[in-house]
Amino acid sequence: MTHTDERTVERCRIVQQRVAAPVDAVDVEPLTRRAPGRDEVVVALIASPINPADMLRLRGEALLGDLPAVAGGEGAGRVIACGDAVRGVAVGDLVLLPPGGTWADEHVCSASDVIPLPPETPVEQAAMLSINPMTAACLLDLAPLRPGDWIIQNAAASAVAQLIVRLARRRDIRTLNVVRSERDRTMLQALGATAVLVGEDDLAVHTRDATRGEPIVLGLDAIAGKSSARMAECLAEGGLLVVYGLLSGQPIELPTVRIVFHGISVRGFSRVRAVRAMGRDAARSKYAELARMVTAGELTTNIGARYPLVRVKDALRHAEAERQGKILLLGPAT
Repeated sequence: MTHTDERTVERCRIVQQRVAAPVDAVDVEPLTRRAPGRDEVVVALIASPINPADMLRLRGEALLGDLPAVAGGEGAGRVIACGDAVRGVAVGDLVLLPPGGTWADEHVCSASDVIPLPPETPVEQAAMLSINPMTAACLLDLAPLRPGDWIIQNAAASAVAQLIVRLARRRDIRTLNVVRSERDRTMLQALGATAVLVGEDDLAVHTRDATRGEPIVLGLDAIAGKSSARMAECLAEGGLLVVYGLLSGQPIELPTVRIVFHGISVRGFSRVRAVRAMGRDAARSKYAELARMVTAGELTTNIGARYPLVRVKDALRHAEAERQGKILLLGPAT
């Protein structure tokens, strides 16, 4: 199949040119369009969310690669063209985009890198399937949890934490959730959270009260910094603390006594590494399972606002403000 290049302003991509405040870090650029190679597909973007990790990259606080680079961490789209040798993916299929560089109206990808989804999957929810639902599912598999066990998580009003509440409830795992406001408490209680605490002051004391002294076997830490130490103090003998985010932007602090004399273990978690370790077939099967749960309404993520991709700066301003729900960037296949 021949390759053609055509510069057009009808399609765009969002490029991070510099490290700065998110709205100043990106430029809207015309998209260079081309036909797929023999083993490639062209995917028109449906939607891509603005995630906390995207904001951290734009500010230069985490996971920054070479610049300039197309921004965006995940998304979903519709296949609009296939190379001659492509099998297993067809025009019209709903697919997950490969991670990274998703804020573009069209993508030319290796067919082996896109993940087909059941056609009945809600398309906007599909756009948010790659990171948070998979993260939530993997985090709950890091400890041998049994029905009735307690876990604790901070930043519990976040999208991934809300999904953890939903998944844990399906498995009869009890969740203790640490949030910043009464509004967050009300929201999580409506989702089925077992217990919710507002603020981290005297966290270990309030945790014992909330669980009536029952042991907490797993802590999920999205904040790092001093929050890591506070979480570790809440865990039972031999408990596991998993640090999967760095919302504080600070190094992890840990209580040495709890680690040395109480057997608390600490580990990091990377969804990318976890999915890679699964292998391609197992990962695709897991994503299909999550897609079925989304379709059934069991694992949905609240959407706060939608913006066409070209209005990315307005969307980033909104994402930095106090909000409820994900901000979605919409492409031409919406």
